[in-house]
Parts: sequence; C-alpha cells; structure tokens
Amino acid sequence: MGNKKKIYVCCGTGCIAKNSMSIFEEFRDKIHEMEIDAEVSAKLTSSVCSGICDKGPVVKIYPNITYYGVKIKDVEEIIQRTVVNDEIVSRLIKTTPSMKEKLKDYHESGFYKRQYKVALKNVDDIDPTTIDQYIEKGGYEALKEVLLEMKPEIIIGDRNCMVDVVKDYLNFLSKEFCGKCIPCREGVKRMLEMATDICEGNAKERDIENMLQMSYVISQASLCNLGKRAQNPIMIAIRYFRDEFEEHLKNKRCRQGVCKNLTTFYIDKDKCMGCNLCKKNCDSNCITGEFKKPHEIDESKCIRCGNCIDICRFDAIKIL
Repeated sequence: MGNKKKIYVCCGTGCIAKNSMSIFEEFRDKIHEMEIDAEVSAKLTSSVCSGICDKGPVVKIYPNITYYGVKIKDVEEIIQRTVVNDEIVSRLIKTTPSMKEKLKDYHESGFYKRQYKVALKNVDDIDPTTIDQYIEKGGYEALKEVLLEMKPEIIIGDRNCMVDVVKDYLNFLSKEFCGKCIPCREGVKRMLEMATDICEGNAKERDIENMLQMSYVISQASLCNLGKRAQNPIMIAIRYFRDEFEEHLKNKRCRQGVCKNLTTFYIDKDKCMGCNLCKKNCDSNCITGEFKKPHEIDESKCIRCGNCIDICRFDAIKIL
C-alpha cells in the first residue's frame, strides 16, 4: 500500500461498551484537523469484533500493528507516532503471559496463530456498513456465480430435503461459532439436536416452534453479527418450507427420500421397464427382477441410499 495507512477501530459489542465509537469519532476528527504530510493519507473505518473483547477497545493500523485498551487521549499520539512516523506506541501493544513479550499483532501469539478464520476471515479488515469494501475483498463472488452461471436445480435440487439442509447448516454453525456467548454456544447446539431428531423421526411436538423461538432469541442476544444474522436462513426455511418440517414431524415421512429413517422406496410397476440399471447400482442388492420385467425392492434389505431414484430414467422409483 506504499505510505497509505488504514486505521481499523473495532466496533463490536465489547469494544462499543468501552467507548470505541467515541474513539472512532476522535480518530476521524483528528485526522481531519491535523496537517499530515501529503504523502501519508489515512483511511479510518469501523470494523466488527476481532475476538479479544477483554483487551478492547482494539485499534489496528494496517497491515500489522494492533493496539489494545486504547483511550481517547491516545488517539493523537497514535496518529503522530504510528500513522505519520511509523513508530510503535509500545504501552498499547499486547503482552502474552507465556512468552512475556510484546506482539505487534495478536495473530503472532501462540493461541491465535494456529487458527484460520473462514466465515469471519474479513472481520477486522472491512467496515460492515460499507458494501464497497466487501466487494473489494471478493465479496458476492459466489452470489454472482449463482445468479449468472448456475441453474436453479443445481442450487437447490429436486432431491434436497430442506430439513436436512437446515441440519447441515446448523452443523456448520456449531463448528464456526467462537463459543464465547451462551446464546450461540448452547442455542445452536440445541437446535442442531432438534433438527437431527426431526430428520430421524424422534422429534417432539413443539420442536419446530422451539427452533423458531430459539433462533429469534439467539439473533437478539448474540454479541457478534455472525450470531445475530446466522439464524435468518433457519427462520426463512421454516417459514417457506414449513409443510416439509410438519410432514417429518407428524407423518414421519421425508418426501425427498433423504432422511433414511423416514423414507421407504418402492417401484411403480406400471413405469418400470426392467432395464436393470437400478439393480446393477444397488449397494445393498435389495432390487430383484428379470430383464425387461418390472422389478421389486426388498424393504428388509434396503439401506435407503437413494441410488435407485437418482439413476432411474423412467421415474419408476417412488417414495411411499
């Protein structure tokens, strides 16, 4: 970036509670007021939680200097020494208990350097209120591919069970959340258990309503934006595909044939041409029948893998 500097002021919940918005405003005002060398320009933006709330307010000077416990009185010194003169304000650098040394960037510490962010990889590099910064980082490339290149049946195929999709999504969330706040840590875990029970036919009568209520509570009580927004797909899925959830819960049936405990396959003899294709590709050898004659599925041997329904060219495999 040459001599240009970027200043990121964490505006996550923990830092805001410690007056980071006032620090953000002080940076903005001081940069405007101070006569800085024309070769050095400063860009100030707010960012979301960096994950070190107890050390806040956190201020990062791009690309690799991070200050902790910053106060309003420190702002002018940071601008003069670090932004203008490339000096470090050592008293604001993090000290690790184990290494007993000061680190310019928290990623250098033994705890953080082994971690790799996926969903939150840009968390302290962009202003969440400015879409241009997200696009600069390659944001919405997947959406572009979906809108311009992918067909609808590829995005959500005709054999996708929405309850199973929600279960997989919750499984992803349970591994992505940091575990710092109770609503996310315990709420997502409990919702994953309920979604799994629905898919396996072990759900209780109020599990769907409980998932909706829990999603709302998590969205309101979570500390970070991931926790607040991650529940939206779950609430949308239940709202628009509620009949599938109800069918799993009340009828113990998965219409897409994905949830194995709730699926029974059979062959429509009026449509079966006896091509042997399903028989050859059956993993459990449960399909019997002579060539060019209707076949049958031995339900006692069927493992509900779905190979037959996926491979049949004549739409002869049905779900009971």
